[in-house]
Amino acid sequence: MSGKRKFSIRAWVSLVLVFTFAALAVSGVVLYFAPPCSVADATGWTILALSKDQWSAVHVITSIVFLVVALVHLLVYNWGPLKAYIKQKTPSRLPVRRELIAAVVVFVLLLAGAISGAPPFGTVMDWHDAIRDHYREQARGEDVGRGEGGRREEGAGRGRGATGL
Repeated sequence: MSGKRKFSIRAWVSLVLVFTFAALAVSGVVLYFAPPCSVADATGWTILALSKDQWSAVHVITSIVFLVVALVHLLVYNWGPLKAYIKQKTPSRLPVRRELIAAVVVFVLLLAGAISGAPPFGTVMDWHDAIRDHYREQARGEDVGRGEGGRREEGAGRGRGATGL
C-alpha cells in the first residue's frame, strides 16, 4: 500500500463551507464600510488591492457557492443523522420543539427588525448610511444625497420603515 489517503469529498465540502463563510464575513464587513459605487469608482477606492466591484463579486459568488455546498452538506452528509435525531426525539418532541420555536422566533424578529428599521437594526443601517455619505462628501466636497433642508432625496438612503422594494 502506498499510504496515500483517498480524497474525502465530505472533508472537502466542510472546508469549502469554512472558506466561503470566511470570505462572506470579510467581504460583508468590507462592503459595509465601503463607499458608494460612484465614489469608489471616481476615487479608485480599493482595500487589500480589490475594488468595490471586485469585493461585491467575491461576496455574491461565494454566497452562491456557500448555499449550494451547504445544501450538499445538509442533504448528502447530514440528512440521515438529522432524521435519526428527530426520530429519536419524536416521543418527547419537547426538547426539539422548544429550540425550533426559539430559532424561528429569533429569525422572524431579525427579519422584522431589518425590514422595519426598528432599533437597533435601523441604527446599524443608519451608521452605514453615514459612512456612505461621509465618502460622498469627501469625494465631492458637498452634502451629496440630500435635498433642500438636509433631507435625503428619494432613493438616497434607507430611512426608517423603508423596505427597499
